[in-house]
Amino acid sequence: MLPALVVAEHLGHELTHWVQEPNARGREQLLAQSGPGYAGYAETAVALCVVLLAAGLAGRVVSGFLHRPLRGLPSWWWAALPVAAFALQETLGVLVHDGASMLSLLADPVLGLGAVLELLAGLLCVLVVRKLSVAAHRAGRALAGLRGLPLGGKTGVAQPIPSPVVPLRFRAPAYGGGTRAPPAFG
Repeated sequence: MLPALVVAEHLGHELTHWVQEPNARGREQLLAQSGPGYAGYAETAVALCVVLLAAGLAGRVVSGFLHRPLRGLPSWWWAALPVAAFALQETLGVLVHDGASMLSLLADPVLGLGAVLELLAGLLCVLVVRKLSVAAHRAGRALAGLRGLPLGGKTGVAQPIPSPVVPLRFRAPAYGGGTRAPPAFG
C-alpha cells in the first residue's frame, strides 16, 4: 500500500504544480527557482514504487492460487497519508529553502489546494489498490481452478488414439521355418 501512496503523493504534488502554473515552461522555471533538488529523483522513486506494487499484486495472485483467504483490504484512512506528506514537504520547503515564516505558509492558497488534491489522489489510490487486490486474488483462484484441466479445455484424462495392431509372427529357425538357419541336430 505504501508504494502506491508514494505514487499518489507524487501525482497530487504534480497536479498542484500544474494548477499553480499551467504553462510547462513556466512550471519548470518556478520549480527551478523554488523547488528542491531531489525532484529529479522522483521519477525513479515512482518507477520503483510501481514495481513494488506489481510484486504485491503478484503475491495476491499466488495467495489466491493457493486458496488462502483474502487478507484484509487497506483502510480508507491511508488516503490521508499523502496529505500529511505534502504538508510536511511544503512546510520544510518553505522553512528551509525560502526561510519564510510559518504564517506565510498558512496564508498561501497553494497549501489548501494541494491538500485537497492530495486527498483526492490518496482516495483514488486506496480505491485502485483495493480493487486490484480483489481482482488479483480472484485471478489466482481462477488459475487454481484451471490447474487440473488439460490444455485442450476438455475435462477428464486424455485418452490415446487406438491404432490397428498388426501381430508379428516369428518362426523359429531351428524348426525349419527359416531359410538360412543352422542345421538341425538330432
